Amino acid sequence: MTSAADTPVVGNEATKNLGQATDTLSPRQEFLRYSGFKWDVLAQPTAEQEYGFTDVNTLRIPEQTDTPPLERQTDDIPPVFARAYYVDPQYDDRRRGSVFDELRAPGHAFVYGKPGAGKSTLRLALETHLRAFPDATLAVTYEPGRAVEEAVAAALVAAEHEAEKNRALADKVARDAHLRILTAALAVDLFIQIVEQFGYRQTPPTEKQNRALSSLIRTADPRLKQVIDRLIRGKDAADLWGFAWLWRRLDRPVVQPVVRTLPLRNWLMSLSETLDQHAHDPEEPLPAPAVWQRALDTARLWGFEHVYIMVDGLDTYWRRPSEMLTLFDPLLQLLPSLAAQNVSLKAFLPLELRSSVTRRLPACGVTPDQTHVIVLEWTDRRLQAVLLARYRAAGSRRLSLNDLVEPALHDNIDELLIEAAAGSPRRLLLILHELVETHITRQPVQRPITSDELKEAIVRAAARMAV
Repeated sequence: MTSAADTPVVGNEATKNLGQATDTLSPRQEFLRYSGFKWDVLAQPTAEQEYGFTDVNTLRIPEQTDTPPLERQTDDIPPVFARAYYVDPQYDDRRRGSVFDELRAPGHAFVYGKPGAGKSTLRLALETHLRAFPDATLAVTYEPGRAVEEAVAAALVAAEHEAEKNRALADKVARDAHLRILTAALAVDLFIQIVEQFGYRQTPPTEKQNRALSSLIRTADPRLKQVIDRLIRGKDAADLWGFAWLWRRLDRPVVQPVVRTLPLRNWLMSLSETLDQHAHDPEEPLPAPAVWQRALDTARLWGFEHVYIMVDGLDTYWRRPSEMLTLFDPLLQLLPSLAAQNVSLKAFLPLELRSSVTRRLPACGVTPDQTHVIVLEWTDRRLQAVLLARYRAAGSRRLSLNDLVEPALHDNIDELLIEAAAGSPRRLLLILHELVETHITRQPVQRPITSDELKEAIVRAAARMAV
């Protein structure tokens, strides 16, 4: 799987100036500093890109002073992605309700939304919350990309002759393909969350725990061995997050700092030795359900009583809705068995799949009351909250853009932005991003934003939404 964080937007001031010296401001930085921003929180307006960039030092806007800055303090570091930017899509008062609380509760859940409605933002924020406050819950991220499609297709081709005679066999082959790749995803998340929570352990891991984890890593995702070696021998990271940057190699967001304490290093060395000792052991051929069950048993052995599988990324540009449903349907068939294993599926799905999924559930042995449904529909009030959250994350006391625009826009600039967003938080952020990009093409950048610049930004944002 490849995160969008690995493929940042190019060709604009936001990314063109990443890594430049702080003694020279780019036009973008100059305008944002003039606007009261300490961080460029509009540089990457999609969720996957943001979690990879929000704690990068180059998004900091240099202060206007000739005095060298003091040594960084913890509160000078930009907050990790989801905590800084997350806005509840439905509730403006926690006492009235919380989408977090609804998704944190055990049980299968489907979150539907149009492209740009915030499905991935919500998924990443939920993962951050689960990992920051685990409560014996393992968060497993599962994005069925091309690798999953190819595995399902290859498995079906291998059983093509029999599948023509037996639809049940074809379904089983597809389910098994998902279970094997789910096992690899669980191995990654289990290792990460064991490391994140290692400092809270009262006793060292047992030999039984180490053997089980070693076996899972060896058979499910050998990439982890390289990460373990880096954790043991890599140079200590100087920033607040320590070795947590390694999680991006595994396509996972940074959530908690990872410090290589002596107990953690000793355990990692022991785990690495166990992996080396059994590196050439013959792999026991097991059916996919048994492989998955063994992975769950390993998670339980390490104290994770609940497992939440968070499915995202079905609505890619190359898939039609029918193909999305074909890929997702085997997971629907697994819902009853997952529930029996104390595993909850939290699926973040395109809105066009809602009716199809609802119709399929009874055939999969699932009644409507056994799933929780959330539809992301943003009101103007909640979109206004998105704007305010961005301003706060930027280190600004700003409540509006009305002091940055020409007189004709002064009274209704915020309303115009929200109206142009058409209920989409991503479109809203893209408009803001493009508004800055459009404005800085002419000097001086301290001049007011014009109506023509706003119109151009809306057109450019619409073009990016259409891609």
